[in-house]
Amino acid sequence: MNAAEHESDPAADAVTVFHRAVARLFTVHDVATRPEVLQALESGRLARFATYAEWLFDLPLTTDESQRIRSLYDHCLISERPRRHDGRRPASKQEATADHDAVVDRRARDRAPTRTDHVPRPSLVIQAYTEESLYVRVKQPLDVDVHKASTALDSGTALEPMLDTELQATNAAEFADLLGLIQLRSGLTPPRIARASGIARSQVYSMLRRGTLPTRQDQVVQFLRVCGLPHHQIMRIVRLWLELRGHARQPSPKADSPADRTLAELTRVLSDMIDKACAGESADLGLVITEPSDAA
Repeated sequence: MNAAEHESDPAADAVTVFHRAVARLFTVHDVATRPEVLQALESGRLARFATYAEWLFDLPLTTDESQRIRSLYDHCLISERPRRHDGRRPASKQEATADHDAVVDRRARDRAPTRTDHVPRPSLVIQAYTEESLYVRVKQPLDVDVHKASTALDSGTALEPMLDTELQATNAAEFADLLGLIQLRSGLTPPRIARASGIARSQVYSMLRRGTLPTRQDQVVQFLRVCGLPHHQIMRIVRLWLELRGHARQPSPKADSPADRTLAELTRVLSDMIDKACAGESADLGLVITEPSDAA
């Protein structure tokens, strides 16, 4: 507390000193005292801190002034504890702890209404951005039953269908761009795809990076399935991946290598594998080929 206030009225109690400090702030900043605050000042009883803070913190207070008001109010709460010299029993350890917790809880509770211009939590920002993105995509009001991004996992249908004419790539960079477009259309984030497909998160990001082709076709199938592509489009993209992998490979030195198997035979094996993946039999994916030169 301020020593000058004690000198002016040594007999003033903590509540009176606090109320004088509040009234002085309204006077210094040339603002009329609010009725709620004025009622508390006239009654001489300590009101909830929110009653004062709702109007005080609208004033251009300095940091020292705000901290001093908070300190004076906390001192009022502490001064209301039972004292030995009052002829009453002293507060027990449990009561003192409860009083301290009450001060802390009051400070946390009363601080919230005064922060009218605070930045919202990141989760609220992300939620608002997601809802706005969904509104733009489906062209519907948000109060209508909107298909959220999770429907790609629930129904097996992408949020925005891919056209067959878009499923094209001539090199590794274009294939990575194609996977990125599919991921964007699905409305799923790479971490969500990683959790749903069982693929390592780093591997999902690697699949979306330009310059390299994915090395495992079972991961390509799981990626496409989680993004909600239908069976025939998964088939077409994985065939495209097989062709790009074949062009990127060095020719085998063995003339009778299994790499001479026709694309039609590889397609048949691939179709069986996709059927199992779409049926949820992901445990069998390790048995299929990972290179055009490896027999299933």
